[in-house]
Amino acid sequence: MEEVKNTSRKKKAHIVKNVVSGDMFFNVLWTKHRRYLSLLFILGICYISKRYYVEQTMYEAKQMEIEVERARMEYTIRSSELMRLSKRSSVEQELKKRNMTLVAPQRPPKQIKMN
Repeated sequence: MEEVKNTSRKKKAHIVKNVVSGDMFFNVLWTKHRRYLSLLFILGICYISKRYYVEQTMYEAKQMEIEVERARMEYTIRSSELMRLSKRSSVEQELKKRNMTLVAPQRPPKQIKMN
């Protein structure tokens, strides 16, 4: 009886020693579940690389949104400036500044009607 207790204590001590040192996990798990652990490792690498790719794509999309916003503001500024400069009063003022002799017509243009 005492021999059984000693061997069971030795086994328990051996198991604890293997668990603490990591030998049990490496030997038992690796040999038994080598394919599954390899698959998990590969899936982990794929997950990390996919996440990096998504983060990079999101960063580029954000930069494009900022660029589009800047272009939109520039378009609005240029459009309003062009509208202001193309008004009749602005054109007349510019002509007066440059001492040009052009004047606005007094009569509206005639319409040509086709039969």
